[in-house]
Amino acid sequence: MATVESSAFFLRDHSTGSEIIVFGDVEPDSVSQEGHNKLVWEAAAPKIASGKLRAIFIECSYNDSTDDSYLYGHMCPRHLVSELSALANKVMESRDRNMGEKKRKREPTGPVEVGSEQVSPRTKRNQSTAGEKIEPRSHPSEYFEIPQIPTIDGPDSGNTGDGGDSDVLETPEPKTWVDTEPLPLEGLKVYIIHIKEHLTDGPPPGDLILKQLKEHGEAAHLGCEFFIPSPVDGIWI
Repeated sequence: MATVESSAFFLRDHSTGSEIIVFGDVEPDSVSQEGHNKLVWEAAAPKIASGKLRAIFIECSYNDSTDDSYLYGHMCPRHLVSELSALANKVMESRDRNMGEKKRKREPTGPVEVGSEQVSPRTKRNQSTAGEKIEPRSHPSEYFEIPQIPTIDGPDSGNTGDGGDSDVLETPEPKTWVDTEPLPLEGLKVYIIHIKEHLTDGPPPGDLILKQLKEHGEAAHLGCEFFIPSPVDGIWI
């Protein structure tokens, strides 16, 4: 069976520069084995890291009691939070790159005085000797400490857990960023815009879906907020 392609639109307010993403029907990469969502997250991550991307409008049609074989190209809370965890990892990578670039820009560029000599800023005193011996630094990483960030096996990792190579896209294991400030998706709002009604008596299906999303999101320490707006609600972002 051929994959039915959907769409994700990045919409920008030109007066503020703020953006949102609006998805059509979408399934997780771990189920589709296609990796389409990964391309969207790669484009979105730098915008979240810079504070420009404010919200995602996406479906979550079923609750977690639905087996993958019955999703029929849709999402449930466990898969949506797994996808957002893959996005969070891309955001952390983008922040790390930005931090490294800023530190490199602060590195001195002109010569500095050491005793009566002018030497390059890429040198340092050898504290183990009494003289003024100067030794060049061998690697740019000596100028600043590269922060170690949590990582997550994204849907493109092909990690099967047995050390072998595989083309199968696995659902990433949830990672937490407890000590990260801000959290990877802090400030991002996630609005659920498509839920399958079960046409039976009882609580609305969105109540359980929202509860499961919040529980998974809090456990993963993503930092984003989940909402299920009413069709008549106006949303201010």
